[in-house]
Amino acid sequence: MFIDYTQKVLRNVGAVWFLSLVGITVAMLPITIISMFGTVPQDPLFWGFCAVLGGGAIGFLLRR
Repeated sequence: MFIDYTQKVLRNVGAVWFLSLVGITVAMLPITIISMFGTVPQDPLFWGFCAVLGGGAIGFLLRR
């Protein structure tokens, strides 16, 4: 019983870790591309857009 519970918790932690990693990677993609050509804008709208991209990637993976 304890082993089953531990496996379930670790599986959920792994899923959250993976989704977080994907979300952060997708959110940082426009920042990385823009930083290659100049300075990254410090506008909150730009950072919000990047956060929405990351959240969209997580939502896309959860729907599949």
